[in-house]
Amino acid sequence: MKIILETERLRLRQFTEQDMDQFYELESDPEVMRYIRGGKPRSYEQVKQKLQDNISYYQKYPLFGVWAVIIKGEEDFAGWVCLKHLDQTPDLEVGYRLLPKCWRKGYASEATEAVIQYGFEVCDLEKIYAVAQAENIASTGVMEKVGMQALGKAFHYESEVLKYVIKRT
Repeated sequence: MKIILETERLRLRQFTEQDMDQFYELESDPEVMRYIRGGKPRSYEQVKQKLQDNISYYQKYPLFGVWAVIIKGEEDFAGWVCLKHLDQTPDLEVGYRLLPKCWRKGYASEATEAVIQYGFEVCDLEKIYAVAQAENIASTGVMEKVGMQALGKAFHYESEVLKYVIKRT
């Protein structure tokens, strides 16, 4: 398993097949999925396929992907953060999904800031996007906290979302 980034409190690493149980716990949680996929948690088979897709993405795009977020010290799985292609575009997006027990602790902002810095410094990107449903104020709050600017409404992942961008300075 390849470590991508480390922050003060978190380690971001590539997923492996051994992460299936924790990944399933996250992706099948109705509270986590409230603003994603129309609020429908993923089935075990869907999660298994998604994990395989994430692992395959590393080979196709070595600098990008969906990475497990691990809390240092405890070595607990908190969720994931990504830098990957935005739905049906060549653009790159930052995204995150955390277990409810990890909400309101600053982990999403900490991981997102690290991924944005990685995107600009390591991947030499000019812009990074993010999307969330307008009702998901926790997620849009993270985007604003890390310095992203709202672009307005867009249609990605089969739903209307708010689209954000941050540009390299």
